[in-house]
Amino acid sequence: MFEWKGRNRWMKKMSEVPDQKASWIWYPYLPFGRISVIHGEPGIGKSIFAARLIAACTNRRYLPDMGELKPCNVLYLTADDDLSDMVKPRLMEAGADLERVFLPSMICCRLRLRTTASSSWLQKMRSAW
Repeated sequence: MFEWKGRNRWMKKMSEVPDQKASWIWYPYLPFGRISVIHGEPGIGKSIFAARLIAACTNRRYLPDMGELKPCNVLYLTADDDLSDMVKPRLMEAGADLERVFLPSMICCRLRLRTTASSSWLQKMRSAW
């Protein structure tokens, strides 16, 4: 049986979590302002879907059943495809606004993920947008 002991605990009950309404990029699939991961088997079109989604977010090229969205910036992380011969051509073909797509260099990304500053780095990126 699980028992609560002490006031300084590192867990909380779900009943203690405040209610908050989510805003959506594409309801009910992708919430706005959250990290979303596109995962699946090789060759099923994840990168092409990501390019279409980025075009929807940056340049109002909406996906089916997607509501109207004010253009916004996108932070895109990839470890699979080369940026110059795969990612950029797909984004261009999808009609994305490349000025709104941000791709941190892998050296910067690895350094940030290894430090405790990563959350403050994400906050700075978010506030800059």
